[in-house]
Parts: sequence; structure tokens; C-alpha cells
Amino acid sequence: MNSDDPRYELIRRHHDGEASLDEIAQLEADLSEDAAFREAYVRYLNLDVALGSIAYDRLTRNEDSRPPLSTALSTSSSGRSYRRPLSAAAAGFAIGICCTSIVWAYAIPRYQSAGSGGLTIVSQSFEDISMKWLFGFPKQTGQWSGDAAHVVTAEGSVFPKSGTHMLRFEPATSELFSRAHYILDLAKNPLPPGVRQVRLAASFRPTRSERKSRYLLRVASFAQKINEIDPRWMIESWSELDDQALARAARGFPVLADTDEWQTVSLTVDVPDGSQILVVSLWAATMDGKAENRLPHYLDDVSLTCVEPEMLP
Repeated sequence: MNSDDPRYELIRRHHDGEASLDEIAQLEADLSEDAAFREAYVRYLNLDVALGSIAYDRLTRNEDSRPPLSTALSTSSSGRSYRRPLSAAAAGFAIGICCTSIVWAYAIPRYQSAGSGGLTIVSQSFEDISMKWLFGFPKQTGQWSGDAAHVVTAEGSVFPKSGTHMLRFEPATSELFSRAHYILDLAKNPLPPGVRQVRLAASFRPTRSERKSRYLLRVASFAQKINEIDPRWMIESWSELDDQALARAARGFPVLADTDEWQTVSLTVDVPDGSQILVVSLWAATMDGKAENRLPHYLDDVSLTCVEPEMLP
């Protein structure tokens, strides 16, 4: 597809999780009606993933535990002046129509501690019932906050992904998405020597309905301190964030209607030298333009894990 075609920008915005509800609807319509556009769309996604898989092919050539096809739908990750490969296999990318493409990449090995798993920096399963949920953007590091939400136990047929508690996003009203934020202080919690990437993983679950849902991860590393961060950088478009962040990554994850299972989403973000904080934003939405039709969403089992550095020969 010609890069001057305005639909190219629409593909990029959807791929980076920036597309609005109207833009997603337009993309769905174009994909359903234009076979050449569908082919261009698949080539775009495969090219992005192919570039990433080349860089990490040697690391994963002997891997036996690639993610199953059902674990991911779409990913993207980029820094201010460079791009990094995608963090997991992407497959069965569906945006509400019967147009499916298979796109491959490989999972990046995690930093291995002396224990049985990767070195976990942050692990949140909302088991602390004394946890106070604060409204708005965090005013200090190590603090969860965001739009209206509550820590709950099982509700009806919805059970926590991990433990006995989960976070329930209340239905969004003034905006399409409900959001949760967390800021990690890297000065107080430095990464192990040589580690320059972290993996964010989170599990979401919609209230079962006839409507589609959409989840979004946004992460950025900054040299600034928390009081120098403008919340708009994480909530609005990427343009100003690109000028402010050392690196950033985003991943949009569409979920079809009548889905009543937990969906685990992940991405990898760079943490260059000089990073002072890492800002995490988790978004959830019922894809309906009418506020009265939007439903609660659930979040559980959130983690930030170190990614093993590439071993030189």
C-alpha cells in the first residue's frame, strides 16, 4: 500500500493502540470491503514482526516454550529514536470481522534469578484488602490509582484470575476507556546489571455481553522525576510522549463479543540508561459509543518482570 494513503496512518494508529472508536469502525469497514487493503494490512503486521524476530532469532532458536496461538492478538513496541521487536507471538488478529491473519514473533527469555522464575519487580494481584484506590494519576511512586475502580472478590460467574481478589473497573462514562496507572521508582528499585528491558503482563476479563471489548497497555521510561511528568503524555496521543520519554511501548488487544474468559496481555519495553521512573497505564473499554451500554471490566495478576539481556557470542 502506498505510504501516502491515509489508511496507512489508520493502520499504524490501530497497531499502536491510539485509534478512536470511530477510527476502529472505519478500519473494520475498509478491511471487510477491500481485499487489496486486507493484504496490505497483513503485510504491514508481518513486516513489523519479521524485523523483530530477526533480531531475536538466535536467542529463541532452541526455545521449546513458544506462546500458544491464542495468547496474543496484536503488539507494538518502539522507543523514541529506535524500534524494538515485539514481545510475544501474535496470532488470529481479529477486529470484529472474519478477517484473520497469522503473524509470528518469538518470546524474549526473561532474566533468571536464583529461583524458579524470572526476576519479578512488581507483582499485583490485589490481595491486600486494605489497599486504597486513589482517583486520578499517581502522585507518588509505588502507588496504584486511576479512574473509578474497586477491589472485589468473585462476582456472579466472574472469579479472580489469581488469588481471591481482583480489580473491577467501573463502566466509563465521560470517555470510552477506564484506566489504571502505576509508577515504578527505578532509582530506588534499580534493575540488575545489564538488564535494559522489562516485560509487563496483565490479565483482563470483560463482563460477558454481546459487545466487543478492548484492552490497552501503555508503558514509558523517563529520565524525569514523577513531579515532572504530565499525565496527558500517557493518556492522549504519542506525539509529545515521543519527545519526553526515553522509550515507550503500547499494545492494543481487541476481544470479541460474548467472551467470558480472562485475557492475558503482555509487552516488552526498553529501560535505557538514565531512566528514573517507569510509568504503566492499563486501559479497558466496552466498544460502544453509548455510555449506558458500557459494562464493568476486571483486572488481575499484573506483573513487571526483567528481560534477560542478549548474550554476546
